[in-house]
Amino acid sequence: MELEAALPPPQVRLNHKSRRYILRVLKLSSKHPVKELVDKVVEQIKEEAQFEVFNPSSTTQIESLVKSIYSLVDLDSLEVIKHFYFPPWNRELPYNTLISKKPKEEEARNHIQYTHSLCCTNTTSIYTDGSQTKEGRGVGYSFASYNFTDFFLPTIPTYTYKRNIGDRQIVYNGELEAIAKAIKYTSQNQEGENWEYNIFSDNQAAIQRLRTPSDRPGQNHQIETAIATRTINSRGGIVNIIWVPGHSDIVGNEEADKLAKKATLIGSSSTTTSFAFLGIKINELMKSEIQHYLELNKKSKSLISYASRYSARISSKIQLPSGTSRELSSSFFQLKLGHGYLRAYLHRLGITEEEDCRCGCIETVHHLLLNCKEYRTQRRTLLHKINKEVSLRELTLPFLLYTKIGIKHTLVFLKETSICTRKWYLERNQEERREEEGG
Repeated sequence: MELEAALPPPQVRLNHKSRRYILRVLKLSSKHPVKELVDKVVEQIKEEAQFEVFNPSSTTQIESLVKSIYSLVDLDSLEVIKHFYFPPWNRELPYNTLISKKPKEEEARNHIQYTHSLCCTNTTSIYTDGSQTKEGRGVGYSFASYNFTDFFLPTIPTYTYKRNIGDRQIVYNGELEAIAKAIKYTSQNQEGENWEYNIFSDNQAAIQRLRTPSDRPGQNHQIETAIATRTINSRGGIVNIIWVPGHSDIVGNEEADKLAKKATLIGSSSTTTSFAFLGIKINELMKSEIQHYLELNKKSKSLISYASRYSARISSKIQLPSGTSRELSSSFFQLKLGHGYLRAYLHRLGITEEEDCRCGCIETVHHLLLNCKEYRTQRRTLLHKINKEVSLRELTLPFLLYTKIGIKHTLVFLKETSICTRKWYLERNQEERREEEGG
């Protein structure tokens, strides 16, 4: 049931919540009493590791929590958060942010029209991007700057920059740093007075982070962006950070994307670890614990057990199409688990005297879905529909109840036959009683 509900076992959930708690504590101010305690424990663990002295008997609860994530990353390399940098009475930012709510295709067309209108104006457009590739050795980011002072639309950037920030950060961090570095470059190389600078990014999460002053991860890039923008503002310049649709044949965006991919292949000098990366490592640890739990439970000797029928697979949500009715989903899971309105199951619980189907065979999940004579026509139709999408010689429970295509067609089969529902079970019993009385 835990697998079908997409719930990890209780112990795994407790471990995960504990690690996430320590992750939150690490983001607190160094003056926070809990953070002070965690910092002391971290220093203590480092000393124990240095002198190879460990005393498990004296381990406190907070020490156990810190040790649960200590080996995941170098905690000393975590990104710095300057707490209380943005006072509550002054949360205004010197730059403008804009995220269009229009569909991607429409916004791409609007962007191209807008760039044409910029020709012969004191405007510079800078496109930023972050990337991570299978061939690369970390996260790369880049930006490409275009000047619009001429009559013709620029197609070649006046300046490009790319960098690799290492493998202890995620693409989101690269997107943030790309925007910050682009604005910093602009502040150091400002074209002139009263100039307008448009910074285009295809990452809405990064723009959302920059528009909200807070003591949360990514703050260092927000501070850098604000400082550089104020320098530009002091010379009459304006900075706009604008969302642009990615992979929409926009020249600047395509150029930045290409440069960011190249940046993943170059060496990195960064030693910073982002909180987002630590969060991913904590999630990966939870998955490995779930996998270990599943492997232990694979040893069931019963041929009709869940673990014997289906291979272990970790999912983050219930494997049913959205919009499936409660009654239909209920009958589906009853079939898959073998617990429900099945005579073999009810007989085992002592609820019914009979365990046979009306056709004379033992009424199990395998029988109803694959062999029962009463549903031969529907089963033939089911196989025919499946073969339009994928070649399949015969139906099997793992395919019908454990694959995306199989589940979709099985739900249609269940809707047509109503098997394994309470109504189906009661109506069939009434029919049998009438037949017996009539006989």
